[in-house]
Amino acid sequence: MDTIVCSLCGGSDVTVVDMDYTVSEPYGGEVIIQSHVFVCNTCGFKEDDSDYNDPLIIENSDALKRQAMVNILTELNSLGLSNASMERTLCLPSRTLARWKNDTSLNPSAAGLALMTIIRTFPWILAVGDHRYDAMYAKSMVLEQAFSTIMEAFSNIGDTDLLQKIAALGTKQGDKDDVKKAR
Repeated sequence: MDTIVCSLCGGSDVTVVDMDYTVSEPYGGEVIIQSHVFVCNTCGFKEDDSDYNDPLIIENSDALKRQAMVNILTELNSLGLSNASMERTLCLPSRTLARWKNDTSLNPSAAGLALMTIIRTFPWILAVGDHRYDAMYAKSMVLEQAFSTIMEAFSNIGDTDLLQKIAALGTKQGDKDDVKKAR
């Protein structure tokens, strides 16, 4: 075995320590792995053993990405969105989402996983796609979603007076828009 040398001080009194390292993926979960860390007993510097850790991290990260894709598509399907309708909206080839969901040997591409993560986080984006990505429609959807979130937050705290004032603001804005249109 080669002598391990500290990359900071050059000392050779280095110990390998196992440490927990968490690998996580949005919608895919997380896993804790045992990583190797070189600890210099002379200066206290800690350094990652990339030859050992990197393949382990990549393997677990890939598994979590596959699981994230399955979880995302399962959740979107449970919301009533079919794979075929999402493929049409996103201009994806037929059966793409089924392959991403069911083929356990297939690692989702970074772009594919990013796309589906965004859609899972903001499923209303599919409605924007159904409207040919019209900018005005997209803006109205953003405002509608923000308003719904605000209303839900205030209804959860039980401040009905404040809730009514916020609802009235939306009505007043509509009245102003009607006046502008009449001019």
